Amino acid sequence: MTYSTKTWVRELNAAGVPCGPNYAIDQVFKDSQARHLGNAQDVPNDEGRHVRLVQPVTLSRTPSKMVAQPPEFGEQTDEVLKEFGFDADEIAKLRDLKVM
Repeated sequence: MTYSTKTWVRELNAAGVPCGPNYAIDQVFKDSQARHLGNAQDVPNDEGRHVRLVQPVTLSRTPSKMVAQPPEFGEQTDEVLKEFGFDADEIAKLRDLKVM
């Protein structure tokens, strides 16, 4: 038998098990509770484009605001590869081979 997420949440909450749905990222921004709490915040990137991020916890006495954006896709690839021991020539070869 298959039950909907709504059914599971209702039944588990009724049994004293606090829970909520697991959302795909696009569903998070549509959730009325997340909108009410202001969990989604726009953070500008270096090009002035806004990136929408989710802050999962809201604290009433210590409100916070996201001010730093996450790295752009691939922005820190070279640094990460260097930490794993790749040298500049090896990284260049990976780029030439279109591995990354």
